[in-house]
Amino acid sequence: MHRDEALSDAILFEIPQGPAAADLCRHLEPRWPGSLNRDDGRWIVVVRLRPVKDDAALLLRTVESWVVERGLEELWFQLDGRSYLLRARRVDHSTAKAV
Repeated sequence: MHRDEALSDAILFEIPQGPAAADLCRHLEPRWPGSLNRDDGRWIVVVRLRPVKDDAALLLRTVESWVVERGLEELWFQLDGRSYLLRARRVDHSTAKAV
C-alpha cells in the first residue's frame, strides 16, 4: 500500500476483495465512518478516527475480530504514513480453560 501523504486522523486497510471491503465498511459503521476506494487493483477502506481516547486501538481490535470472523489470516493497514501487518490472533479452544 503506497500513499504519498500521512493521514493521522485515519487508518487505511487493504482488503483483498471488493465484497469483503464493503462488508468491513458496514461492520464498522456507524461507529467509524469510512469510505471504499480502489487503488492498483486493491480495495482500500479508509476509516476516520474519532477524537476519543484510544480510538485507534479500539478500531484495530474491532478489525482484528472481523478478520478472524471472515477467515482471513492477515491484512495490511496504514497509519501515519507507515504500513503495518495485522495478523489475526486465534484462540485454541482445545487448550483454553473454562472459567
